Amino acid sequence: MSRLPLLTPARRDALLAFVALALLVAPVWAPALHLDDPAQRYERARVTAENGTIEYANESREPTRAPVSDEIACTEPFLQSRGCFFEQYLAEGHTIPTGVWTTNPGQSYLSTFHRYRYAAPNGSVYRVSYVANESVQNDMGLYRVELALEPEPADEVLHSVSISAERVPDPIRRAAETGVATSHREIEVPESPVRLADGTYYRVYEAGETDPSNLMGLLDGIVGYGFPLLGLALVGHLRGRFEVRYVGEE
Repeated sequence: MSRLPLLTPARRDALLAFVALALLVAPVWAPALHLDDPAQRYERARVTAENGTIEYANESREPTRAPVSDEIACTEPFLQSRGCFFEQYLAEGHTIPTGVWTTNPGQSYLSTFHRYRYAAPNGSVYRVSYVANESVQNDMGLYRVELALEPEPADEVLHSVSISAERVPDPIRRAAETGVATSHREIEVPESPVRLADGTYYRVYEAGETDPSNLMGLLDGIVGYGFPLLGLALVGHLRGRFEVRYVGEE
């Protein structure tokens, strides 16, 4: 096995000169290391679709006031919105009339805007739907559209609203996989569970800032102030070993 050739004195001095230059400009590139910057902390809470409902697992630490998904109403861990009482009424089999009318009594969905696709007002999971009431017609023969809820399998709904771990930012994916992650840049946290390859679901949420340790503060001082001094020392050590010569036309 051949051995790598040793550096010649000229190459060694050139390498030292490059290192000296990098140390001198340390205050320029040191901020990119974020040694003394606070970091945003992300944690996870497991979400399950057991017993016909979608909820945070018992062993998980629930994120304060964060619903399981922004696409499923009435899944807040503590406080429920006023709309949840409205959805509870619909879950009991009632419908509520709207000001929309249709010519097709068999149409069960209208292309209209709504904030969420599903609701879980009483532990069961429902799909938000719109049904035409065949018993109510206006003078033009149109049927009145009414708000309703249709039962849906909880596991299918959870899979539908979840996001694959491959499609989220790396810190969010790490938090979903390991339980905690940090980031020095602003990240948009998904408002739905993250789906892992093993079929488990986790709602990732912001858990506050993490202050840098004393060691990181010390390293930041060394890099910002100590490295330039070391670079100056290397420049002094190399002084006289390099000569700048003008080779252009006079």
